[in-house]
Amino acid sequence: MKNVTPNCYVPYSYDNEDTQSYVSGWNTTIDNITGTTPDEFTYMRSDELDGYPFIGRHAVYRGGGYTVKLSGTRTENLATVQKLQDELWLDHHTRAVFVQFGSYNAYVNLFSSVTLLMEFLPTGKFAQISTYQIIQNRHQGHIITKVSEMCKFVFYAVWE
Repeated sequence: MKNVTPNCYVPYSYDNEDTQSYVSGWNTTIDNITGTTPDEFTYMRSDELDGYPFIGRHAVYRGGGYTVKLSGTRTENLATVQKLQDELWLDHHTRAVFVQFGSYNAYVNLFSSVTLLMEFLPTGKFAQISTYQIIQNRHQGHIITKVSEMCKFVFYAVWE
């Protein structure tokens, strides 16, 4: 098999999901200076993230994991991504990366909730999936409809 693929790692499953917290670079010792672990190396359960299991092409994911929120300016977000790259946040143990975001197009009055998934297989190959939910406010001017559509969008944006 070594002639076919140079490396082969354990596939993802509920039983072997890593739930331990780490410090930068996936080291297992607690930071001696602060006594804490960085947020991006702290495992979060699905109930802490208001998540749910997600069915990918190659596995069913619990809905928890190691998370990073990108919500600042473009410069701040690029700095965060660079920091993650420097700390080897994505490595050969990574089995899936989810990117979730919501948007609103005022011109056509559409809300959308998008989930992008990149699955990394034990062989080093990858698969991608994208899902989206589009919500349109069809009844202009009726306050109850607008409020209910906004609640629906928030529901999908948070739980999708």
